[in-house]
Amino acid sequence: MLNFDKWLSRQLLVPSYHLNKNEITSLARKDIPPVPIFIDAKIETSDRKKALHLYNLNFKPITTNIHFKKKIYSGKYEKKNCRFAHFKDKFKVKKIAYNSFLNSRFHLDKRLSKNIGDKLKSEWVSNFFRNKRGDWMILFEVNRKIEGFLLLLKEKENNNLIIDLIAVSKKYKRKGIATSLINFANYHFVKKYRFLIAGTQINNIEAIKFYKKLGFKQFSKQSVFHFYKRRRKKK
Repeated sequence: MLNFDKWLSRQLLVPSYHLNKNEITSLARKDIPPVPIFIDAKIETSDRKKALHLYNLNFKPITTNIHFKKKIYSGKYEKKNCRFAHFKDKFKVKKIAYNSFLNSRFHLDKRLSKNIGDKLKSEWVSNFFRNKRGDWMILFEVNRKIEGFLLLLKEKENNNLIIDLIAVSKKYKRKGIATSLINFANYHFVKKYRFLIAGTQINNIEAIKFYKKLGFKQFSKQSVFHFYKRRRKKK
């Protein structure tokens, strides 16, 4: 029912779990330990029964995730600026990640500090360089300096690619770098995968407009809930 996440526990400094969406209505108050704990749950936005059950257990609604997809095709890409990442790129990529993703669910949960949200995404992307998350990372360089990255995952159930993270440094936003990263992925994976899957938060208007402009079509929406019991501060 509750799946323990060792990595997330280290980041939030409390035992952290993911609630299995198929067992949400089976969770009772007695199943939640009376200690500092973090639990997240994701449900279809139309599932009112599960939403009401989570409310009754004191879960807080955080955001709504929107998922898009687009058929992978062979198109133009910026060969001179894009390349696949190497281990030596780790710290430059982490810096971009630290200053991005202000619309993530961890940033939107006001019970968590901004510093935790920033650090979490930075550590998240560093897992790629530890071979613990992600299958490919594509970088965009300007004058040999990394200014954007795209982290990709292979979808287990279907023959699709998932955009796990995509970010561009503040200095180079709205200059076509994110588009170039996706075009590079299209070109390299057109013969192996069918669709490119992307997700963002409903309040991230800029990202929604970006995906729609590139021809991505929305196919699902999920409500995200958090249960968070913090450690008491020492007096």
